[in-house]
Amino acid sequence: MNRAVLLSGSLGAGHDMQARACAMSLADRGWTTDTLDAMQLLGPRGGSAGEAVFRAMLATPGLFDAFHFAALRPGSRLALLADAGARRQLVPRLRDYLDDNPADLAISVFATAASAVSALADRYPGMKHVVLCTDVTPHRLWVQPNVDLYLVTSPTPGSRSWRSPGVTSSWRTGCARPRGTGPGCTCSATPRRFPR
Repeated sequence: MNRAVLLSGSLGAGHDMQARACAMSLADRGWTTDTLDAMQLLGPRGGSAGEAVFRAMLATPGLFDAFHFAALRPGSRLALLADAGARRQLVPRLRDYLDDNPADLAISVFATAASAVSALADRYPGMKHVVLCTDVTPHRLWVQPNVDLYLVTSPTPGSRSWRSPGVTSSWRTGCARPRGTGPGCTCSATPRRFPR
């Protein structure tokens, strides 16, 4: 039986809902799944600090949008340093988990998770990595080397390509629900098939 690990983030319900939809879809196809919370994998101090910063940014009108479009979207030095700091905390815990629970597929539904799984790609060469971007406007931290497939939930980026040092990616518009299901779903993306 094939096994997948989904990596979500407990900042907002969007990441968790997409991870849950992926888990249900994979279970319908005979896969077993585990969902991990990247914020918990940061450890008690890192997870609490990350959540506090996120909540403070949301509480200040316009601050998160400013950070998103000025730092995250272009991949500024500040954004890349924050990602590197989080990745340093996340990778050892994720590595320990994957050593004990090998997976055929990792689905990152949180940008920091995409970074961590990418960093571990050489250790798990048989594991495919899918990034499901939950943001309406994807930012640079979603784009990582060692990703087999990118999915976005918004038609805005469509078939756009993104280039950064060492990374060229193509986005495919789609959703985590089976094609044509759910209110307003007009998903026409053809899903990539993974072995049953």
